[in-house]
Amino acid sequence: MISVDDLIALRELPGVGERTAARLIEGQLSGGPTLREILAAPAAELRRHRLAETAIARLHDSRRQHYDRCRGLIAELARAGGLAMAVDDALFPERLGALEHPPPLLFLAGNSALLRQPMVSVLLSRTIERHTLGGLQWIARNAAAAGCALVTGGMKSSHRLAAIAGRALGCRRIVVLDRGLLSAFAGDPTRDPFGCGPRKARLDRRRTLILSPFRPHDHATAGHGRRRDQLIEALGEVVFVPSLRPGGEVERLCLHSLRHGKPVLTWVTETPSLRRAGARRVDDDVLRAGIGGLLQCD
Repeated sequence: MISVDDLIALRELPGVGERTAARLIEGQLSGGPTLREILAAPAAELRRHRLAETAIARLHDSRRQHYDRCRGLIAELARAGGLAMAVDDALFPERLGALEHPPPLLFLAGNSALLRQPMVSVLLSRTIERHTLGGLQWIARNAAAAGCALVTGGMKSSHRLAAIAGRALGCRRIVVLDRGLLSAFAGDPTRDPFGCGPRKARLDRRRTLILSPFRPHDHATAGHGRRRDQLIEALGEVVFVPSLRPGGEVERLCLHSLRHGKPVLTWVTETPSLRRAGARRVDDDVLRAGIGGLLQCD
């Protein structure tokens, strides 16, 4: 079994990303050296494991300080009500574990039991169109009625609207971050980071799960958004698209869903590629049935 403490110590090294961590985890699970043995190895052996020179220098020059910092980080996560979960954990989300490149480590805060409920993923482009809010209200209302959790992002403006709609209509929410968990909380884990304006509501941890594959203090980067959207798409049993920019990342993920037999519902915006691939527009029949009637989420 992978030690979460050792995995955090590995991921907090400079130059160690998800791919490196996944490769070393795979080696341990295949009977190779454990992460702890690798982290304690001399520089020559670390090079054989293809660690970045910056990581080797950190372990060689300031190993004790690095471990002290990681212990402090784990304590900080605990104070924020967060936890870390390795990819081999029995509670690790099955749909994320089935990805070609599953995240080796997840950081979570809130109600992790939501991962065992039916989920509807909301993917939308950054541009907010006139009809976007109506679509978000519809999906949040129907997900709440069907007992489904709504899987969204939380930080860009269109994701904030999705998170706000879900909260206002009493929907359970799984919010996937494009940054670290502690970075999103900005020092106050009691407040809901996914709103608008300076005054934020208290975070309802019973109805919310916040999930991040990034290091706790990481800030958002362009590449993080693509990884966030990939995890959002993977978690849901269906994908709902209230707005879409043709040719963008959201369209690519929707086509991926359709190729793998996952239903995709569009609100108003349609593109020929999605229609040909089998996406279904929310029409009068869908409006009457609701999300539960379509997907038997209830």
